Amino acid sequence: MLRTLIGALLLTMITNAFNLIGIDLYVQYVFKGLVILAAVGFDSFYKARS
Repeated sequence: MLRTLIGALLLTMITNAFNLIGIDLYVQYVFKGLVILAAVGFDSFYKARS
């Protein structure tokens, strides 16, 4: 539950920062997708190790 909340807050902060900087919406989607893929990859990796 806590990891889900942290992930949602992180994606919201990234979105807000990108909007303030003025980064194109397409780039925001690509970056957020990469962040989600990395999070899933790390989670799978650590679950496989334990």
